[in-house]
Amino acid sequence: MKKSLLFLCLVSTFSFAQSSQKSRNEYYEGLLPGSFSVSPTQTVRFSKGNLQFKARSCEWQFAEHQYDLIGEDPDKWGGEPLENINGWIDMFSWGQNGFYSVYPGSDEGTPSVAVEGTSPFDWGYEPITNGGSYDNMWRTLTMKEWIYLLKDRRAAKEKFSTATVCGIKGIVLLPDNWTLPAGCIFNKENATFNNDESMGGWEVESSNYSKNTYNQSQWDKMEKNGAVFLPAAADLSGFSLGWYWTSSAQQKVAEELVFDSSHVYTTYEPKYKSNGMSVRLVQNNSNVLYKSPGGFLTKLVGISESGNTISATFEYYIVDEWITISPNAYLETNTGARAKLVSTKGIKIEPEKTVFKSDVMLTKYIFTLVFESLPKPVKSYDSISIIESDDSSWKWTDIIVR
Repeated sequence: MKKSLLFLCLVSTFSFAQSSQKSRNEYYEGLLPGSFSVSPTQTVRFSKGNLQFKARSCEWQFAEHQYDLIGEDPDKWGGEPLENINGWIDMFSWGQNGFYSVYPGSDEGTPSVAVEGTSPFDWGYEPITNGGSYDNMWRTLTMKEWIYLLKDRRAAKEKFSTATVCGIKGIVLLPDNWTLPAGCIFNKENATFNNDESMGGWEVESSNYSKNTYNQSQWDKMEKNGAVFLPAAADLSGFSLGWYWTSSAQQKVAEELVFDSSHVYTTYEPKYKSNGMSVRLVQNNSNVLYKSPGGFLTKLVGISESGNTISATFEYYIVDEWITISPNAYLETNTGARAKLVSTKGIKIEPEKTVFKSDVMLTKYIFTLVFESLPKPVKSYDSISIIESDDSSWKWTDIIVR
């Protein structure tokens, strides 16, 4: 896809001859099985643990278990600049991506790089070693999405509770479709909702996180059925509070998910971006998984077959005045079968251009590429690729269609 700012494209290609088993395992690495609604039209799956960062090696990973946390452990980082920290941290200033010489988040610490402005920030663009190891595989929920998950999705009141998992306090979230595993319990909260604009949300009976208690064997069963656990990461500093950044920001503050033993807040006073909080990432559910995006402002959101055509739908965040697609675009399978571009929706074929007005910059835009059919159903191939042309950098390779 050509734009007038060509540097926005990423060149990232992979061999079609990769083992399909290895490829599929890489895609699913770090991903929990439960599906959660975060809007009427979007579901997500959570990462297997909170985000962690090692400054010495500039390396990102997920905690090995959902209940693992480091918190404000003075032996880990205690006021040191990032490059001096020998170990992993899991509390971050908002906008801190690990590649700047700034302090890890704390109330008095040096503010993060992205202090000013209202633009969203996301940790999910970083490659995560035990989460697929490719850029842009993960993202951070917005505050609006957290509110929908906790308050507005179907039976939301019955799908969260305070809990203690393997000795760690926090909250358990149940997926949209839930079956309680044998030998486990889930005690629902007697919750009432408070619409206070500054500190609103669910109020529950304070039980010091003892409403539900799970040992390792019990939690393994709960997790296998899709349950998510958010540890109260501030627990190590003596406060049994959970503080999780969202991607939503104002000027010098950003919005956060907050909970304690008697509240799960869906609205809370935004905190200064220099504060240190936990980060938990998600992936959008779609019928496609891919490792190499054709551009960091474009996302492949689905592939479908109908009659004699295959349609690939994309989300694009508008950053310039026009886009277009080459008439030579094609779809190719790992076995070498090709399908030509036959039509488009929402994007014109070169030399024509789809032109945008200035007032729609940075808004989401949907377009679809329609290709000829393949010799057999697209799901039956180990992987497919979508390539604008052989000399274009806009390539989507090693796509798995579920």
